[in-house]
Amino acid sequence: MISLWAVAWSSNGSCRHIRAERHVDPPAHPVLKILIGRLTIWYTVCLRGMPHTVCQRTLLEVAKTKVGAHFGWLAVDDGASRTQLASSARAEPRNRLGEPGRSQAARGMHFHSLIARRRPEGHRAAASLRRLAIVLLCLGEIMLPTFARASDLRISHQWAPGVDARDRAARVFVAEVAKRIPRMKISIHARSSLGIEPAKQYDAMLDGRVEMAIFPLFYVSPRIPELSITLLPGIPATTEQAQLLKGSRFHKRFQEFCESKGIHVLTWWWLAGGIVSRAPQIGGPATFKGLSVRSGDPNFDLMFEALGATTQIIDSTAIAPTMQKGNLDAALASLESLVSLSIFEHTKHALVGSNTIYVSLHPLMISMKVWNSLNASEKAAFEQAAALADADFLDSQRLAEQRAVSAFKDAGASVRPMSFDEYVDFLRIANATSWRAYREISEPANQLLDAMLRSFIESGRRP
Repeated sequence: MISLWAVAWSSNGSCRHIRAERHVDPPAHPVLKILIGRLTIWYTVCLRGMPHTVCQRTLLEVAKTKVGAHFGWLAVDDGASRTQLASSARAEPRNRLGEPGRSQAARGMHFHSLIARRRPEGHRAAASLRRLAIVLLCLGEIMLPTFARASDLRISHQWAPGVDARDRAARVFVAEVAKRIPRMKISIHARSSLGIEPAKQYDAMLDGRVEMAIFPLFYVSPRIPELSITLLPGIPATTEQAQLLKGSRFHKRFQEFCESKGIHVLTWWWLAGGIVSRAPQIGGPATFKGLSVRSGDPNFDLMFEALGATTQIIDSTAIAPTMQKGNLDAALASLESLVSLSIFEHTKHALVGSNTIYVSLHPLMISMKVWNSLNASEKAAFEQAAALADADFLDSQRLAEQRAVSAFKDAGASVRPMSFDEYVDFLRIANATSWRAYREISEPANQLLDAMLRSFIESGRRP
């Protein structure tokens, strides 16, 4: 049994709600199997209560321009007053007296007017409803992809599944969303399996090729330089310090800035990093003179260029093969990437642990178009799932340093933490180069850095 609520227009332009019931076999088209249950909601939300002329023009014009040519089911005249089935070109069946009979397609169709009482008026309403029902079915072909996109989401990232903490935390997020919204299906596509390069995932979210992604936000800094705030040399110095920023004035201002650029930040995943070299011994700032270095961010590169190093902008996935070819001397990357991308296999020296100049934000993000399409309860479910994923991720980072140190030692590399004096020397150079340059990018950049520093000061005052 299929039930549709529709609108029939009487000769004087008033609206009349008619219920159409038709016993039919299950539709052969797979889209139509889902369509009928959604049409009532669509009509009630979008059209009910609108002036009848607007409703009629909306339905008929969309059918005329979007559907009629594709399906050949109907043709609407310029006056938008008559809708005819394409099948009407065939002679209508007649009974033995030569009067019009009921076609096979109309058999079993029973229309019950909820308002109209007179039989002739009911017949006119039934004719209008038949036409409108066809239009609604056609509109469903247009609307259904939107419903599918709202309930089937994809997460893209570049790292190894099950090995990298970002992938594992993403799976926690997906599982928690599934508990709260069973109809929502979210799939994870690791190792860039969707064919989207890591640095191009931001554009992919904006143009709809993917709904959600995980990547270091500094990948976008060549295009949006304010996002270099997610990888400033030496600030924050540890992942524990980075967590102090969650819920702070910086977090709020940063979220507003990201939303203005088309993305909503769901999680607060800050990763500590290390510095590795293919052969040269590395330590304080002076040891990087003459080396080719990858930091990942143009603003960060200013510090190394001031030290006499040459810099390269490449994705973290390209570090290992570039080192293997001998085209890169040193690199900075998160501890997770150093392990999951097998960078440790191509290095001889590593600075890992204690204070570090490399702590960066790699959040799970969602397109603002998709975020805005969620209702309030769905957004709340996403935020709850993100909070649990944050807790899982933070626990994993407490073990990340131990895993990285073990991986480098097992590969035969020398590993040690950066000394405090080395850290302070880097901060002096960073303050004169990268930090100063960041403030000069724009007023929003200056405000973001001020908000970050104030949030660290205020963190001791928050309950």
